[in-house]
Amino acid sequence: MSTLRVSNIEAKADVSSPTVDEKIKFTNSSGNVLFHLDGKTSGITTVGINTTGNTFTVNNTTGDVSFSGSVTSSGVSTFTSDVSIADKIVHIGDTNTAIRFPAADTITAETGGTERLRITSSGSVGIGTDNASRKLHIHESSATNTYLQLSNSTTGSGTDDGFQIVCTGSTGQVSLIQRENQPLTFQTNNQERLRIDSSGNVGIGTDNPATPLHVEGNIRADGHLIARNPSATGQIFIQSDDNTYSASINVGGTGNGLGYTTGQLYFNSEAKDVIFNTKTSAGESLRITSSGVLLVGLTNSVGEGGTPIDLNSTEVGRGYINLSRDDTAAADHILFGKNGSIAASVGTDTTNTLVFKTGTTERLRIDSSGNIGIGTDNPDGKLAVTGNGYNQINIASNNTANNNKLAGITGQNYVGDKWSIIQTFSPSGSNQIYYGSADGGYRGATTHYFYVNSDPNATTGHTEALRINSNGIEVGSYTNSGNTVLFKTDDNNTTRINFYDNNNTEGCYLKAEGITNGGIFRMGRRWDTDTDKISFNMVDGTIGVPNGGGLSFAATSDAGGMTSELLDDYEEGTWTPTIVQGVTSPTYTNTGGSYTKIGNCVLFTFRMQCNGGTEVGSQLRIGGLPYSSGGTAQRQGGASWNYSDNIGNSITVEMHIPTNSTQIYFYHSNGGTWNGNAGNGVVNETMHVHGQYFV
Repeated sequence: MSTLRVSNIEAKADVSSPTVDEKIKFTNSSGNVLFHLDGKTSGITTVGINTTGNTFTVNNTTGDVSFSGSVTSSGVSTFTSDVSIADKIVHIGDTNTAIRFPAADTITAETGGTERLRITSSGSVGIGTDNASRKLHIHESSATNTYLQLSNSTTGSGTDDGFQIVCTGSTGQVSLIQRENQPLTFQTNNQERLRIDSSGNVGIGTDNPATPLHVEGNIRADGHLIARNPSATGQIFIQSDDNTYSASINVGGTGNGLGYTTGQLYFNSEAKDVIFNTKTSAGESLRITSSGVLLVGLTNSVGEGGTPIDLNSTEVGRGYINLSRDDTAAADHILFGKNGSIAASVGTDTTNTLVFKTGTTERLRIDSSGNIGIGTDNPDGKLAVTGNGYNQINIASNNTANNNKLAGITGQNYVGDKWSIIQTFSPSGSNQIYYGSADGGYRGATTHYFYVNSDPNATTGHTEALRINSNGIEVGSYTNSGNTVLFKTDDNNTTRINFYDNNNTEGCYLKAEGITNGGIFRMGRRWDTDTDKISFNMVDGTIGVPNGGGLSFAATSDAGGMTSELLDDYEEGTWTPTIVQGVTSPTYTNTGGSYTKIGNCVLFTFRMQCNGGTEVGSQLRIGGLPYSSGGTAQRQGGASWNYSDNIGNSITVEMHIPTNSTQIYFYHSNGGTWNGNAGNGVVNETMHVHGQYFV
């Protein structure tokens, strides 16, 4: 082997033929090109190295080998050391698909010119995001669903295969989806803790749940435990494995609330009782027997057959039922049902009153003061009975040995002595009522006293109003020495009082006729006729005198000109005075009058304050008197000032009421008319006047 060392080899192209390729070739003995340089006048176009093996080695012991242009390898390129790339590795023929190095310690993958995956400098992997906030962060930039799918050859790789985690684009809801007909299980410490099978049943502590929620083990709820079935009654079943031993719910207890008997509720299987415990020291508190009887404080029923509830307390001072509400509204606390509806109830209203009803109608109440009302919701005594019939209180005797059927009301003093107050008695079939003892061994009263007091709340100062004894009736301070008073209702449905002596000789009567006759009182001197009577109409509590009647003063002495001694009318009222002449368009304030009519004499007074209008030169007249004056000169009247507010400006103004008139005429003291614009006028002035006239 020979060696040729050349310090410089130069090959120049012919400038006269720039299109002709110029080459420098190194060939072997067989003529094979080992290395060549091809070029034109514009520069070197290719550099070729041909090797017979699979390795092209560039050995530079002084530094890196750099390529400033593109390097094309038609085969496999192997690099035994690092390859430095400034930005990205691009797919030949698909230049918008690349692996990039956009920043320090950052790798991205692009397809279609869009970044699809990024590994950040912290090691977080982002898919669809360039700012991964977790080790694996998948993001969908539009409002579409985001999926993470796990599948294998068994599940298939379609969109409806395998297991998927989905974030719903429209709501942000996250779902775990088992696409296969297999359970979804959750494990901790390498053990299964929860399972949702393919039918939707959830099992905790069991891999074979038989119901929508199947728990084998203990359950603790620090809040509410709610069971709901949209198509039926929500239920929680607690059952022992062999249906023999009782299953229990532990309420209260200590620690984690498990394994303690404090506060147990026993729901036993088969035909056993349901038992409620409150605390160990108190023992059993309530029991529902297998036959449906409710027992409180008892373990066995002590009532009669069919009794649904027995209540008992071994503690002195206890043994009660407390029914209450958190508000003050009226409520029916105890309801008695029959055939699917409410038959009766006991409840309270807003004033601490106990109310008893049948159906929904109140029948009896006991108010907060202890008063009892039957047929009334406002009892004003210890017992108040109201109704629309005749027999409001029925007292009967069940003494079959006494055909008289004696029944009544008795009173008893503090030492036990009893007096009969009212007794019903029917000797020989006649119905009678006795006030005081009639029979039956009770003491009878010798005298009945009736007392009244002007103060309904007073406890002293009572006055005797009526007394009944063996002499008869004594009214007020009069002592009855044998005469009687009889109250009778005759055939005309009127009530009358007859006054007669021991000889039964009627002296006079006072009769009140019925409503159809206008409520008339009549007084007469005989029993059998209504002659010589005096009548009074009672209207709204007043005495009315019939037409043509009145109060006669004929017994008094008379004056020479007397024409009548009968007072036939009395009336009081108000009237409104108005200016009818002398002021046009008058207005008023604080204006009004009153009158009293006694017989045919009318007394009146008024106050007028005219605060607007136009005063004119015509006679001032005030109208509106309640009655028109009489037609004779003796019936005329007049008026005087109480207060004139200097209307006349120191000139006397007088007033006159002519015959057949309801107006007051104003005159000057010299006899001339007083006009509306005279003196100071009447607008913005005040007048107080009184007067009288005859009708």
